[in-house]
Amino acid sequence: MATICPSPFTTTLHKSTSVLLSFHTSPFRKDIVHEGWGRPGTKYQGVYFRRALLNTIQRIDHLAHTLIPTHPPLKPHARMLLHFRFLIPLLPVDEDGLTPLHYYDSAIQVARNAEKELSEGEYEMGVRVGSEIEQTLQDCIAEMLAEQDSQSDSISRPRVSGEG
Repeated sequence: MATICPSPFTTTLHKSTSVLLSFHTSPFRKDIVHEGWGRPGTKYQGVYFRRALLNTIQRIDHLAHTLIPTHPPLKPHARMLLHFRFLIPLLPVDEDGLTPLHYYDSAIQVARNAEKELSEGEYEMGVRVGSEIEQTLQDCIAEMLAEQDSQSDSISRPRVSGEG
């Protein structure tokens, strides 16, 4: 029985093909734009929009649990409007009666379910409203901690006669 070994020429050809293929499909080439990736030379160079937007969910969920310790755990495919429904009263409302959470839910739904990749504009909108939600929650947490500090100061400080 004869053993078939690839010739050195065939091995070199396969390696060359692999190198060329990986070079031409690299998201970091300056002359090629890949759908769903940040364009080379911009602030989004090397950013995969879908993954980066979906990563914001964990940060917002962490802040929500800090603010509301009994906040339900995140389910893998839950709508953001449903999961963060307890935060809606804390968020600002625009002229259409929608909160940043409504827009964030839409962006996350597109990132999760769309067959096409996110555009730079869709990504920017999702990140912008996600940042608005994060900032609102951070402000609420800071206010809550400041109120706790002032309450603990008033409880621990002894009253001096003559204080009203």
